[in-house]
Amino acid sequence: GMRKAGSCWGPVEEGNAESQPEIITLDDDKPKPDVNKKSQSDIITLDDDDDDDDDNDNDNKSKSVPDTKDVTADAKEVAKTFVLMIPPRTNSMTEQDSVNIIRANFPGNQMSLKFNGSKEEGGWTCELWVNPTAGSKQKPLFCIASCFKPTQREGKQQASANAVATLKKFCTYIEPNPTWFKEGRTPDFIEKRIPCKKNPRSYLIMTKKDTGHITPQVAEMLLTNFQKSSNEDMFFIDTEYNEKEKIQLMNSSQKFKLGFRHFGSKKQLKDHHVCIYKEKPAAEVVEEARKWGGKHPKFLVTLKKP
Repeated sequence: GMRKAGSCWGPVEEGNAESQPEIITLDDDKPKPDVNKKSQSDIITLDDDDDDDDDNDNDNKSKSVPDTKDVTADAKEVAKTFVLMIPPRTNSMTEQDSVNIIRANFPGNQMSLKFNGSKEEGGWTCELWVNPTAGSKQKPLFCIASCFKPTQREGKQQASANAVATLKKFCTYIEPNPTWFKEGRTPDFIEKRIPCKKNPRSYLIMTKKDTGHITPQVAEMLLTNFQKSSNEDMFFIDTEYNEKEKIQLMNSSQKFKLGFRHFGSKKQLKDHHVCIYKEKPAAEVVEEARKWGGKHPKFLVTLKKP
């Protein structure tokens, strides 16, 4: 049987280690960026998003190790219906942290972690279970990673890294296209202010002339119209808006369930362009890419034969 774990529970894993395997979701780990806070006066600087000191740590976060049990059958089952998305971060760089990738792909109760073990046994076996069907009430049915680690926190990180590697092996997946996202720098069409040539247009480039000063009311109006339109991205030009206006846009976008990101060659948000965009399910992006002969302006698509 399992013994009481006592003081070995780290800050992430509060709770009692009874004989039930503990189920912890991924949401308990990282504070969300400040922009999610209700108070509009919060300044988001780039440093919130960019754990520079963690760089070496990040490498370890994404390396997979062999699983302690064979997860191939479950992973193949998931791959029949699921498209994996490696998302862009709010600083427009490609997400590298496996925990964040899993969290983005299996929100809420589509994912659970099961821990079995104790300090006396030298650690815990951590299994990562997922349900590939969004919005369904079913408990996660498929185990796509299993690893043994001295702490639950490391178990969660390692299981996420294993899960991402396994999903990439079997699933169709998409990742940010460098011509569009430029790893956080400014793409040509924004640098040169090139309006969208497509009809209907898919993106808009906004300046003060188009919007006036961005107040909360103006932001709401712009985003309401944007949501009704066929446009997919709105770019607010770096030098046209101050930091407060940019934060206003990013905060308002969340009410509308729109994505937001910022980018530019300098470090500070005040020098950045802001993009508000309509988030699409990964499967929809794959459909678009198929329609366009395998190419997509915003995402690189890696197709796997079912």
